[in-house]
Amino acid sequence: MAAVEFVQDRATRQPFPAGKQVAKLVGKAALQNGLITYPGTGMVDGQCGDVVSLFPPLTLTPQQADELVAKLHTTLSQVEQLV
Repeated sequence: MAAVEFVQDRATRQPFPAGKQVAKLVGKAALQNGLITYPGTGMVDGQCGDVVSLFPPLTLTPQQADELVAKLHTTLSQVEQLV
């Protein structure tokens, strides 16, 4: 399992406002790119804080790991333009 947390400011770790729905945007874009994620919200204070969890199989090959990373990179690049 792996997770990615999304913050508005890396230095202060300020989360995005809940209204931006960053985890939901990432989840939708990931599906469009052929990647299944598990988006979660409210990790900071019950309302703000966005994460996306990934659950690759334990038998993941190096090629599949490269494909996962490429799809995640594409997804995050697309969502970055929206927020």
